[in-house]
Amino acid sequence: MRKKTLILSGVFLLAAPALASADAGDEFSFFAQEARVITASRIYDTVKRSPATVRVVTGKELRASGARNLWDALRSLPGVDVIQTKANQGEVSIRGLNQPNNTRTLVLLNGRKQLNPFTDYMTWAAMPVTLQQVERIEVVQGPSSVIYGANAVNGVINIITRSPEDYNGTETEVALSERGGRAYSFDHARQLERWGYRVGGGLERVNSFERADELSSRAGNFSFDAVYKPGEDKEAVFSGGAAGHNVHVSAYESIGDFFNQGRNGFLEASWRDGGAKYKANWTYTAMNFADFAALGDVALRSNEFNCEASRAFELPGGHEAAAGASYRYSTNSSSLADSLGGEDSWALTGEDRWDISEKWLLHAGARLDKQPHLNETISSRASLIFTPARSHVLRLSAGNAFRAPTLLQSHVQTTLMLPNTPTSGVPYPAVSTLHLDMMPNKHITPEKYRSAELAYTRITDWGEASLTGFYYRLGKLIHASQPAVTSVAASDAYLEGTYFSQGTLQAWGGELAASARLSERLTAYANYSCQIMKGLEGLDAEVLAEQSPRNKVNAGLRGKSGGWTWDLSGHWADKTRWTTSFDYAVRKTVPSYILVNARAGYAFAGRLAGLEAGLSVFNLFNKEHYETLPAQDAASPGQSGEIIRQRWTAALSYQFW
Repeated sequence: MRKKTLILSGVFLLAAPALASADAGDEFSFFAQEARVITASRIYDTVKRSPATVRVVTGKELRASGARNLWDALRSLPGVDVIQTKANQGEVSIRGLNQPNNTRTLVLLNGRKQLNPFTDYMTWAAMPVTLQQVERIEVVQGPSSVIYGANAVNGVINIITRSPEDYNGTETEVALSERGGRAYSFDHARQLERWGYRVGGGLERVNSFERADELSSRAGNFSFDAVYKPGEDKEAVFSGGAAGHNVHVSAYESIGDFFNQGRNGFLEASWRDGGAKYKANWTYTAMNFADFAALGDVALRSNEFNCEASRAFELPGGHEAAAGASYRYSTNSSSLADSLGGEDSWALTGEDRWDISEKWLLHAGARLDKQPHLNETISSRASLIFTPARSHVLRLSAGNAFRAPTLLQSHVQTTLMLPNTPTSGVPYPAVSTLHLDMMPNKHITPEKYRSAELAYTRITDWGEASLTGFYYRLGKLIHASQPAVTSVAASDAYLEGTYFSQGTLQAWGGELAASARLSERLTAYANYSCQIMKGLEGLDAEVLAEQSPRNKVNAGLRGKSGGWTWDLSGHWADKTRWTTSFDYAVRKTVPSYILVNARAGYAFAGRLAGLEAGLSVFNLFNKEHYETLPAQDAASPGQSGEIIRQRWTAALSYQFW
């Protein structure tokens, strides 16, 4: 299979220029690499001058694909691993490090952190945004702590919403899916001479694949933006939003699944004057773990206050620099702890982009973080970019990043009630119930990540092709210790454990990708990703190395003719191996799978202009499969993965001005 994949990918790279239309036109030429991106650096620049690999999914591509959630739209990107754990919950990792409740990929909404403040994992349904509001998604691959601090280990996903002037009208959509799924959204924007505003929201319900009448996810959100532009390159923005959710999520630490119930909201104000930017925001999060057999109902509350300032400026000799500072104060409370109190952290950042010559560019940056209970942590990154001609770009990058322990690991004492298993080290079956007391550890050292990357991109009028190779090493993995028995009484055993930093993992691999405009009406893409991971020290590193597919292939076609649009995409992911229980003693294989998705849409004209109908099919050929390990039995819940089946969705949207 590997040989066939490499051959097909190579053939596509070589054949794409011949397949492309000779007069493809300027609309497609150089678009992707010349597009301006804002996530990879504080000194904004085009994709090809970016200090890291940046993949972009536009809002048009997102909606044309038929994806019904944000994370599913990322499946087609090279080097991005997506696993669907439940009907409406997925996990996204970059170049490996795949796991439910992933804490090593930072997710942002317009640059604002979206990870849960207690667990640092992502609940996608909790975001105050609808699919129709997305302008584009930028995915930065590689260490990004130099810009964003903790959790930006293997990359960053930034969802960027449309501004009022992007559509200056009203848009509504109704979508109905099999098994009782339904979604409604509304968005209204108006742009005047200097003022603009946008207001919108949505409601969604998704039922389980396994039981069609059983709730998998229910969510609602509301958001607004107000924009004032008093002059050229000056802008003030005030925005806010709120969301509520009840989402069935996969197993936490392989000890059982549960419903994540919660609500969250934010307010943010920002001001930009040329190269100077100032931003302040407040975020509120309330969450309950419901129906969590091992832990019981848990209530968590958090308030975070953030402010940051940065300034970009030019220096002699072809240098452009940026400097910034940020401060965060948070207050947290939990039913699992008497008082978490308030904590503050701060960071200082600096970057320099040096245009050495017309063909050479050096980009370097560093960041200093100070977080509660951690020593000062320095993150850095440097990239040398060589552009011998407009159609060729070569980049060499190196950097480091870190992941801080979560609040649950460093502050909260939890008591878990688990069924005994033959591998627990406690007499079996004499003891039937384990009472595991997990003690916090405020002195855990952060995980350390070091990476190097070499990338080549060819850009032509027919499209682009790229080849990327990477190596990284992740050390001081934060994980739970092997519990120790403190006492045994009748059929109950009492154990105690904690969290600590130990273990090292290394990985190397690469991505081969190409996209082309085959004609005025047809575009195509294909990519292949390979990541070879090895645990060098510690059982946790060995387990983590097996949870990501070694090989992955994506390919797709997108067409447009008259009012019709259509999209066909295929995904193949290699087999993975997962733990069956909390103690990591037994691991089982999840087989490789193929997933094909399709969508067709029609935009009406004349009196019905603005009306569009679409029909999308997730898992077109109904290839039932798992993307993570399902529960084995009561004592071995695995990751409680749900079987993935087919789902049809019909959508009707209307835009008017």
